[in-house]
Amino acid sequence: MKRTMQVIIGAIILLVLIFGSAMIRLYTDWLWFGEVGYRAVYWTRLTDKALLGLIAGLAFFAIVYVNLWIARRFTPPVLGQYDARTIRTQFGDIARKGFGWLIFGCTLVISVFVAMEATTHWINYAMFTHPTPFGSVDPIFHRDIGFYIFKLNFLQYIYGWLMFTLVVAMIATALVSYAERAIEFLAGRPTFAPHVKAHLSLLFAAILLVKAWGYTLDAYNLLYSESGVVFGAGYTDIHARLVALQILAVVAVIAGILSLINIKRRGVALPVTALIVLVGASIIVGGIYPAIVQSFVVTPNAIARESKYIAYDIQSTRKAFNLDVIQEEPFPRISNLTASDINDNRATINSIRVWDYRPLAQTYTQLQALGPYYDIANVDVDRYMVNGEERQVMLAARELSLSDTQSGAGTWVNRHFQYTHGYGMVMSPVNRATPEGLPDFFVSDMPPTSTVGIDVTQPQIYFGQETSDFVIVDSTVKEYDYPAGNQPVYTSYSGTGGISISNYLRRIAFAWRFGDLQLMLQNPITSDSRILFHRTIQERVQTIFPFLTYDTDPYLVVSEGKQYWMLDAYSVSNKYPYSKPLEDSDVNYMRNAAKVVIDAYNGDVHYYMADVNDPIVKTYAKIFPGVFRPMSSMPVGLRSHVRYPETLFKVQANVLLTYHMKSPQTFYNKGDLWAIPNEIVQTSGNQTPIEPYYVVMTLPGETQEEFLMMLPFTPINKDNMIAWMAARSDPKDYGKIVLYQFPKDQLIYGPAQIESRIRQDSAISPQLSLWNTEGSRVNWGNMLVIPINHSIMYVKPLYLESESAKIPELKRVIVSYGNQLAMEPTLDAAIARIFGGEVSLPQAAAGLAPSTTKGIPATPQTRKLIDQAVAEFERAKELQQKGDWAGYGEQINKLEQTLRQLRGSGG
Repeated sequence: MKRTMQVIIGAIILLVLIFGSAMIRLYTDWLWFGEVGYRAVYWTRLTDKALLGLIAGLAFFAIVYVNLWIARRFTPPVLGQYDARTIRTQFGDIARKGFGWLIFGCTLVISVFVAMEATTHWINYAMFTHPTPFGSVDPIFHRDIGFYIFKLNFLQYIYGWLMFTLVVAMIATALVSYAERAIEFLAGRPTFAPHVKAHLSLLFAAILLVKAWGYTLDAYNLLYSESGVVFGAGYTDIHARLVALQILAVVAVIAGILSLINIKRRGVALPVTALIVLVGASIIVGGIYPAIVQSFVVTPNAIARESKYIAYDIQSTRKAFNLDVIQEEPFPRISNLTASDINDNRATINSIRVWDYRPLAQTYTQLQALGPYYDIANVDVDRYMVNGEERQVMLAARELSLSDTQSGAGTWVNRHFQYTHGYGMVMSPVNRATPEGLPDFFVSDMPPTSTVGIDVTQPQIYFGQETSDFVIVDSTVKEYDYPAGNQPVYTSYSGTGGISISNYLRRIAFAWRFGDLQLMLQNPITSDSRILFHRTIQERVQTIFPFLTYDTDPYLVVSEGKQYWMLDAYSVSNKYPYSKPLEDSDVNYMRNAAKVVIDAYNGDVHYYMADVNDPIVKTYAKIFPGVFRPMSSMPVGLRSHVRYPETLFKVQANVLLTYHMKSPQTFYNKGDLWAIPNEIVQTSGNQTPIEPYYVVMTLPGETQEEFLMMLPFTPINKDNMIAWMAARSDPKDYGKIVLYQFPKDQLIYGPAQIESRIRQDSAISPQLSLWNTEGSRVNWGNMLVIPINHSIMYVKPLYLESESAKIPELKRVIVSYGNQLAMEPTLDAAIARIFGGEVSLPQAAAGLAPSTTKGIPATPQTRKLIDQAVAEFERAKELQQKGDWAGYGEQINKLEQTLRQLRGSGG
């Protein structure tokens, strides 16, 4: 009895060691999914995995073990006895006495691994059983696209599973039969015991028939061929490889039939011959014949042979990335922009972004992190109603970051009990700065204070982009809230997030999961305590739906005093026929499946279906009923901040560089390739592709300003601008994309050309050299291309930062229009410099003081004198700092003469 108990206890310990971590994760995940309200999603995943694994494992075990049992039960030895007791005969004796249990155990173990591998295909199984028609067919086999997206992957898995199972069964059966002396090699020829040849012939025939089905599936995979001039099946694929696969499928079927016929015949000549014929046919019709067709039929006249298939590639790729619905418009010939046009488009001017998110993140951190525990890592662009006017703003969350804090702050209690959350956010308009060149905050400080009525009443951020540690709330330790003078303010969590860890079983489970034994010891946990984990945005959503692809940049939204994160989720596939995959991945279909909203305080996660025409998200909605809510159910305060996703826009823009060409002839010759223009940003001076950017502007032909994302294009290897694309974000026209193409006979400066003009300007270039002196450097902002009416204006902000303090300050704004350049301390002044005194500058708005800048007539003479005066003034300051008073006096005299000339010219 004692020995039995020891065995049982040992077995339990062994099982815990092997499966304990998996069971603990299963249990704690079950608790977590219940907390966030997605336990039905978790249950669906578990049941689908269990069902698929059970079927695959049991079926594998049944097929393999039954074949082995038959091999041992009905296969007597070829010869009754042997004179010599060879190793082989001794092995056979062992097999007959106890090898049955070993066979059973080995088959069971392999079956478990097969079942575990099968569970990884659960989403393909779920999509296979819940398909949604696309309503369009491929051009070769004329099957609905949904077959390829939802079914082909799972059919290929079934094929692979069948081949693996049958091959293992046949090899294992042959080995067991050989071990049982039911197969002998007499005089160099195989001799089989009764029923053995029939058994192996049946298995071999099954393998050949499954292989014939595999050739059929391979035919569908030709639609993803990369062997031709374009992605997808080309002339050689259709007229040679497809024919070869059809022939091979027939040969495989015939070979299978011959293998069955061989049951009644002596020897193995028929199946061996059939196998040789199949291999030979594979080499000849599957390899040699397509090479001949490609070399002698296609290559000499490629465009004529491939034109139809190029058209298939163009049409399918455009559909797969939703480019076929882009509204293409000719941009009118460039006309002169006047001061009146500027005044009529004041909403656009007021939303021109003179703050680049990169230097602004540094400035925000230096000015508003307000303590060593906080970090401002990511700055976003959005729009808010300010005093009845829609204003484009930059904003960022103030998140908790203990990685760089002072010594002692990273203790176990501090990390998990006291420092639990970030606090509040900062916001500033995109087009304004203080006289010192710093952001003019709409929302700042702790507690958050607002000058424009955008109040944050629940500033704590328990779920964000940097909240990686688990934390315990409602413990005996007070939670650090924010600094206030010499006495910090503390708080206690009052939200709904977290899992109760009041009982010791749960504490043990989470201690095991996180490898943290201190959770089981005497510590600040109480009966009311809850544990919060999966707190980073990406980790939280990927845990719920790992099969969706998520944007890397969640952005903060303030609505009704609360803070939320909004994140875009994409449905992607690599099975859209004829659609060319993206360069760095196999994705060849992409849609904005959902908008995900995460409560920064409670951690609630809600999915809103963003593209109701996407069949993939419709299928997900079938698999997980009630999870994907309609966009109309999103609260109005949140919906007003929905914006077109930048990642999807970038993908579409990059695909459009080639696939704006719709003519197969032009496409084949690459006669009209586009490129994304380069710009110079930050302090390195290196060129980098322009990123898409958000603007508030009026599209040509429209009467109302709207929130857009836009990007310009240039011809490949040229710098002039040829087109620009805009995606609409406002609820009325959300998701619609417009592509404007410039007249090809008119030169439109591209961003790189404007950059070059800026650096070569006789007044600007010396100034840049002066600023880039020791101890300071110029930080370049984004180049913004701003279409206004039937013209284009360019805006480039410059920041000056100390190499030690690293607080970038907005120093100048450069505006370019036509052949004119103006560099001034403010955007309004630069615009007025170019368009003259008739430009009406904005009055007091959103708490800002009215501008007193007066427009200066933009004559060439006044412009030259102004540039000269600025250069002389800066030179004088430099000489003063060096203590060269003689040189300083000389420069002041020159400046006086220049100013007198300027006054005399009317400036």
